[in-house]
Amino acid sequence: MDTKYLSYILEIAKYKNMRRAAEKLYVSQPSLSQYLNKLEQELGTPLFVRSKKELTLTPAGELYVNCAQKMISMKEQLYKDIANLSASVPIKIATTATWGHRVIGDIVPAFSQFYPHVQIEILEGNLSDVKAWFSNQAVDFVLIATNNLDNYEQHQLLSKEQIVFAIPSVHPFCQTEAGTSIQITPKQITEYFSDDYFILAKKASSVRFVADEILKYCEFVPKTAYSINHMNTIKNLVCNNGGVAFIPITCALKDPHIRYYTIQPQFCRLDALVYKKERLNQYEEHLVSLIKHHPLFDPESADYMNRLIT
Repeated sequence: MDTKYLSYILEIAKYKNMRRAAEKLYVSQPSLSQYLNKLEQELGTPLFVRSKKELTLTPAGELYVNCAQKMISMKEQLYKDIANLSASVPIKIATTATWGHRVIGDIVPAFSQFYPHVQIEILEGNLSDVKAWFSNQAVDFVLIATNNLDNYEQHQLLSKEQIVFAIPSVHPFCQTEAGTSIQITPKQITEYFSDDYFILAKKASSVRFVADEILKYCEFVPKTAYSINHMNTIKNLVCNNGGVAFIPITCALKDPHIRYYTIQPQFCRLDALVYKKERLNQYEEHLVSLIKHHPLFDPESADYMNRLIT
């Protein structure tokens, strides 16, 4: 149902000026004037009174605007009602990030309290799976950690997530004056850890991309002990004095065997919710709202700030 041209008349009526209406509609002023003249010829009566100062509606114009507003409202309601028919179809949500499991585990019970009749299906995979999921319509939403959102037309940026530096609590750095802080600089990483083994995430991962940027900033090539895909495995290796690592702050859970340091300046990856639909039904909109307001994405919340050992 194409209501584009109805909106043309509504914008002219709203701004009472052809140039301003054309700017808001992202069309040329001559094209907009040509459309209005053609429409008035079809109707056999003017819709606007032209004056030097502004365009004002004629009685016929007022009737046309009222009808146009009703038709656009009917279209919006129709699309919403059609979208809401999909309540019987499961909402399929996937995650490629470690933090996504926690978010899904928290929001699904909360969502089910509001909509117990709406089923949710959960999938797991890698960032490389996202394109195939959308092509095959295997999922509706994906929680991802990435370094670039240009490939995703429909998305919600949830947070710019800090990457922190993790070291074993028995490391000599922890006994220095600098080690008593919760912050560390690239210069200090170079000075104190150039002889340590670095446990790196695998190539092509969002964490590895940021880690490479940090190391480039530090201007040294580290000794690499492992290249691992799972953050929990990396964290466990650090806890067991297997090396040092760069870890997303969402994975930096408190542990007596590990110390985390925020890097100054900050280096971040992007945590986001991506989806393919242009229009969401009321159930999907509620799900998106729950995800966006999860405390994991609020840097001011205690849940976020209390992750680091002070």
